[in-house]
Amino acid sequence: MFVALRDIRFARGRFALMGSVVMLITTLVVFLYGLTDGLAREATSAVAGLPADRIVFGAPKGAEPEVSFSGSTVDDGQLAAWRAAPGVASAEPFGVAMTRLTTAGKATSVSAFGASGRLLPPLLSGAAPGTARWPSASGWRARAGSGWATASPSVPRS
Repeated sequence: MFVALRDIRFARGRFALMGSVVMLITTLVVFLYGLTDGLAREATSAVAGLPADRIVFGAPKGAEPEVSFSGSTVDDGQLAAWRAAPGVASAEPFGVAMTRLTTAGKATSVSAFGASGRLLPPLLSGAAPGTARWPSASGWRARAGSGWATASPSVPRS
């Protein structure tokens, strides 16, 4: 203990440097943890916000079901079986596909959700899906890198 205290007293700069490096590394780890937690929450918020207590994955006959939105399929017979299962109030089909939206020289990655009306989020503004009138294919627009796309300038998004 005496030797350690003597080293600290005679080499204050070295110990201050080591202490500041440890503090900076700790700050970096805490910052990265917060960043990854926020990114993970944003990436899954659309699915986590669904008004459902369970999500069921399926497979065609003879195939193993996989827990993947892109690789899972639930046919009409499986859907009917889930709707008839005891304790199930309702069962709705739901699909997720990752795709790329390209327009006017810009491109962005988007997630396309297919769901029945019961799973749609509440409408905050604009028109409900299926009610918007799109004049032509030129009505499509996208803002690359921002994570949103709209089908028509007449359907506002914030």
